[in-house]
Amino acid sequence: MLKEEKGQTVDIPLRDWVQIAKYSLSKDNYNEFAVRVALELTNHLCRITSAQFSSPNGSANGTEFRPSLPPFDVTIVNGEQHYLLPPIKIEDITPENVVVTVAHDVTDAMGSNLLPTGVHIKLGHFNLSDAHDDHPLTQREVCFELGRILLEIFSRGDPSILFHLIQSGPVDDDNNDDDDLFSGFLLGDLDLNSESETSHVSKKHSTRSTTNARSAKKFAKAKVFLEEQELPLSICRLVSDLLQAEKGNRFVSETALLSLDETKSDLMQMMAQPSRFLHDNTCPQTALELTALFGRSNGELHGRDKEMNILMDRAARVYLHTPPPSGISTNEGPQRIQQVDNFLCEVVLLSGYGGCGKTSILKQLTSFFYENNWFVLRCEFDRQVAPLSILLQSVDTFLSRFVIHEAVQMEPRIQCAFDRISSCIISSIDKESFLQLCDLLPSFCRLFPMTCNYFKKTQGTIDTPSFDISDPSSISHLSGGVGSGSNRFKYLFQLVLKAICSGGYPVSYIFDDLQWSDAISMDVIRDIIHPDEYSSTFPPKEDFPNRGLLLVGSFRKNELDEGFLTEKLQSTGQTSNINFSTIYVDELPEQETNKMLSYKLCLPMRYTQGLGQIVHQKSRGNPLYISEFLRSIIHNKMVSYSVKDRRWIWDEITIDLQMISEGVVELLTSKLQQLPHNVIETLKVVSCIGQVDVATIELLNLGQFVPDMFEALKSAAQEGILDRAGPIFAFTHDLLQESTLGLIPEYERKQLHKRIGRSLVQGPGVENNAGLCILAVDQINMCKDTDGMLDPAERALFAQLNLAAGKHSIAAASYDRARGYFEAGISLLHSNPWDKQYSLCLELFELSAVVSFMGGNVETVAIRLDSILSNAKSFDDTLNSRALRAKFLASQGQYVEAVEEVFGVLSNLGEECIGEISSSHLMSEVDSTKTLLKNTSKESILNLPSMTDVQKLTTMKVMSTFLSIGFFSTPILLAFYCCRMMKLTLEFGFCEETIPAIPYVSFGMLCNLPMVCVPLYVLLCSHISYILLHKALFHYGGDTELATRLIRIAESLISGHPNEHSLLAKSNLFICGVTALVEPFHALPQRCLKGYNSAQVVGDVDSAMALSLNSCVACIYGIPDLVSAQRDVTYFFHQHVSIMHLFCFAKYNSHASHLFCQPHKSKHRRQPILHCFMCLSNICTALMGCTIDIGKEMKQNEELFQIAEKTKSSYMLHHVIIGQMYIDCYFRNYTRVVDFGEKNRTTRINFGERRVLDAYHVFFEGICKWNRFACSVKISLTHIMFTKAALCLARSTKDRKWCEIGEQSIRTMTKLVELSEWNFRNKLHLLNAELHYLESQNSLAENSFKAAILSAHEHRFYHEEALACELYGIFLLDTKNIVAGVEQLRLAIDKFEQWGAKKKSDDVQNLISSTLGQCMLTW
Repeated sequence: MLKEEKGQTVDIPLRDWVQIAKYSLSKDNYNEFAVRVALELTNHLCRITSAQFSSPNGSANGTEFRPSLPPFDVTIVNGEQHYLLPPIKIEDITPENVVVTVAHDVTDAMGSNLLPTGVHIKLGHFNLSDAHDDHPLTQREVCFELGRILLEIFSRGDPSILFHLIQSGPVDDDNNDDDDLFSGFLLGDLDLNSESETSHVSKKHSTRSTTNARSAKKFAKAKVFLEEQELPLSICRLVSDLLQAEKGNRFVSETALLSLDETKSDLMQMMAQPSRFLHDNTCPQTALELTALFGRSNGELHGRDKEMNILMDRAARVYLHTPPPSGISTNEGPQRIQQVDNFLCEVVLLSGYGGCGKTSILKQLTSFFYENNWFVLRCEFDRQVAPLSILLQSVDTFLSRFVIHEAVQMEPRIQCAFDRISSCIISSIDKESFLQLCDLLPSFCRLFPMTCNYFKKTQGTIDTPSFDISDPSSISHLSGGVGSGSNRFKYLFQLVLKAICSGGYPVSYIFDDLQWSDAISMDVIRDIIHPDEYSSTFPPKEDFPNRGLLLVGSFRKNELDEGFLTEKLQSTGQTSNINFSTIYVDELPEQETNKMLSYKLCLPMRYTQGLGQIVHQKSRGNPLYISEFLRSIIHNKMVSYSVKDRRWIWDEITIDLQMISEGVVELLTSKLQQLPHNVIETLKVVSCIGQVDVATIELLNLGQFVPDMFEALKSAAQEGILDRAGPIFAFTHDLLQESTLGLIPEYERKQLHKRIGRSLVQGPGVENNAGLCILAVDQINMCKDTDGMLDPAERALFAQLNLAAGKHSIAAASYDRARGYFEAGISLLHSNPWDKQYSLCLELFELSAVVSFMGGNVETVAIRLDSILSNAKSFDDTLNSRALRAKFLASQGQYVEAVEEVFGVLSNLGEECIGEISSSHLMSEVDSTKTLLKNTSKESILNLPSMTDVQKLTTMKVMSTFLSIGFFSTPILLAFYCCRMMKLTLEFGFCEETIPAIPYVSFGMLCNLPMVCVPLYVLLCSHISYILLHKALFHYGGDTELATRLIRIAESLISGHPNEHSLLAKSNLFICGVTALVEPFHALPQRCLKGYNSAQVVGDVDSAMALSLNSCVACIYGIPDLVSAQRDVTYFFHQHVSIMHLFCFAKYNSHASHLFCQPHKSKHRRQPILHCFMCLSNICTALMGCTIDIGKEMKQNEELFQIAEKTKSSYMLHHVIIGQMYIDCYFRNYTRVVDFGEKNRTTRINFGERRVLDAYHVFFEGICKWNRFACSVKISLTHIMFTKAALCLARSTKDRKWCEIGEQSIRTMTKLVELSEWNFRNKLHLLNAELHYLESQNSLAENSFKAAILSAHEHRFYHEEALACELYGIFLLDTKNIVAGVEQLRLAIDKFEQWGAKKKSDDVQNLISSTLGQCMLTW
């Protein structure tokens, strides 16, 4: 045995390897090893034949080539290619020259080291001059020589067997010549008198008849010979087909192997799946199971390599972005890339027609993710199941993986991820939200059993709906405004998904059949893609890993437009870290259809090519159509398994003549009709429901649809029609469900829905069983409108059940679905319901109005409330509706009507309603309340008894409603009703509404007096840093200590309260307003964002919008970071635009009609907040010099001013004026500042209110009035520097009007400094400097300027430091200190650039240039 060692491997001649292997390995193992050798040899030959070279003697073309084997090199001589080592020749491809490379230890008795690592051909002696003289090779010749080698390998190289083949006689006595010829090519490699044999072959070849029949028998004999050796049919077939490639053979069948690539494909199939492509199968049932056509699919994917490669590329991006959990090694995978951005989302949409394989792709992708330790959430929408329920089920299923038994210890990796996820969720919700998550996600409740048990004891049963209509004031207790319920659900859902993404693993969320989703669920998906980075109370980003999400969705392209869907999923804001891709899943090409048949029939592709052409033509390449057609022809015996031939056989002519349905649905229908009767009837029931579990089946059996429904379901699963996952049965494809529904005539289908619904309600406690109740009601609602379908008793029963189903939907935060149930219940009522079914009717109408309000369906709210108010029998029965109507009117901007509604309720409750109030009356009420609260502490409030008087409780809740309404219409009454609420608390006891009343009262103590109330919008939109008006300070400055103490009490009462976020959303504005007096301005944005987060948690969109605007105002006016302010303004503006324009699908066809909804176009109070954002955007643009892209709706201040005047929006007018004053003051347009100041003062007088930004009014006007004083004689400040006469003239013509206003500004700012040294000292110094400058007290002015600059620097107000430097520089220029003045102006430029105000820095630079130019002219 010849061996040549090469490091860790050994080279063995092929025949030696065969001899060792046949004694060391079993027959099956030998065949598998031999296949590996054959594949390595084929790969080697493919590499040889892949190189084709042109030469001066000719060029290769067609199938001829002159190969070179690496590492053979080619040299260039005179521009021509020459081999440095000899090329392969056809004579070299013999068994003697084949060398097998194996592992170094070939003595292993088990033969494991005989597995080849490579095969090559050893070449003999060669002369360079002969390089181009030999005959060029052809693929056919190489295949034939390969066949001869494989014949020896698979026959185990025994010469006696070859002799026996020759001597055993001819297969046919008439073909002895062929036998001799066959023996010739069999013995060509054996040393058996080659010369005589060659002569014999030559003689026979020259005289024989080369008919196709004889050639066919000759090559068939090789196959027969191998079969007699009990070799697998696949090997016999392979060798026989290769031998047909003999040169000169005129018979070449359709299955002949003339290509090395086809040979390689056969061998790869044998090696990869030996049970399917290598070993024989003599059992028809096994062959049938391998087709995966009559049972559960094996998950194989055919012809989708391109689509999977794109998905794998997107998955790789997410995987590389997401680091592992802390403390876990990353050695297992590739090095992950840390991105600067914390969140990366890849969105991939699969678009295609039904049956094209989208679901199969998603299943393959899901399996890949599970195998590679991704977090996977899968959501399969169903036309019969509510989309939100499916969304929740997908998250609940994921969370269930963390629910373990006590005896089982969680894997460390999973434990680490769970700790991260749970900490993210718990840190971001209050107890109320915790309870709602327990309602929405049962697994969440099981994850925290001790907490849930505690709440069960303290707040009732978690499993019951959280909304209790029995509470007479429950509607008035609703949080937030219109759409708050839906927004709360979306926030909680986004919060959970955000937490899952923070678990340290890449996350994949897969959505199938998006065409069956609805507007609300698509809105939820959009929020998943675009998480609100400002609303999270998660730990800082540096403490958490990057978050990566791959979201993959599929939809039918003929039922949902891809461009429209992408537009709706994309945000209007910046999405640099969110990438969208669309994959179009088309029909399979003919080659891929043939591959699919080859796989299912376990045959090489050349054997299924004819059948593949027929199937592709009939199915048009639709994968589901292909499977169903193949299933039908097997079922009809057109394709059958032959035990004798050990393969599937068919008649292509018969199949080609087979008539087939035009579409896949018709084909599926035909298939269903062939099933047994009991199976068909069971499938009809399942198609009406969507999916069923074992418990539902037991109830359905009571309806006697079929004798044994469970057995019928199992039979359908065996047929591959249903898929079983644990106790749940569902259709394997939605087209199967559609086909089954198509078997039922329309009227019979409605009757079937009724039978199903009647069967389900026979179960005990159906009203308390959410799933069963909703399922039964859904069935009845599909047939309720058919005349005569339900009798009066049934209508009454299901009206009541619709009420129960709606309450269950409220508990699951599915308000749109709940509205559908309440409306269905209303439609089932008696024709005169207010007389015949009053209580049920009232409850249905009230709840329909409630969920319509919380879900944003404002049209329904008005209709239902009008019906209640028109038909209610008593005022008490209208209490809920009147409270809701007040909130509804306010949400539409009808504040006067809303307040009148509240006053009407309070009046009926026995409260004094004051439409107007005098100054003395208000001050008396405030003073008396201050006296009552003087010694108040947290303990004294908590020690108060609970308020038990129902009427007073209702009064408190209605007054709380007024607090969120009165700011917009009657702000002067705010203090009065705040004081009244505190007095009711002290007299009748403590209740939840007491808590938000405390910060209201404390704020009123500081800011309220006649015509000085602060409306909510101003608070929401204003920089609370500059909080007090100068007149208010004179009256109430001494109450700061009490107000601050009350705020601390309110904060302590809110912290840890079950409704913490709800209370904080209501109170945060006023808490910020008071704490701004004792805290630096720089802390305000975080306080505002804390309230913003709370408002998002409870779905209070109005407060969230206002608080986000408040945060942006604080950043612009008080914090020197314009870049961050610009980013925040852009982000929040786009977010609120998307909230205002309710999500809406276009109606493309009848199939997608359930996605169609009209957007809410009515005017409401959120629009002015967007206008305020535009005003802030204009400030950033003016100072920075760059335009902020917030959309085509952007308006300039002039247009905003006109809108504010036209709509009489005082708070918006105030913000536009202050914003423009801010811009003009920085750009020294003092005349315009004074003009706008007059407008602002007029607005305050006309509307009877003062606002928190009036402190800036004081500051701007104080500066500008003195400059206006100089401008009154039309002399600019620049000219004053060079014209002493002009300055003297200005001083000699002083107008005392402006001096008095300036002095008043000084006194006001002095009072502000007493409250907040940190926030206002630098401003006071600057006003004093301007006053001293005006009065020619230059020394004092210079000292005040320096003090203003130093104070602004120490307190980190760099933008005001820049302004002080600029004014000081102008002062120095005016006093002819040109050098020092220019130096100060350059310092101002540096500070303005540090602020981000590039355009303003350019303005100062122009001032320097102009000044120096004037100096040059003067000199």
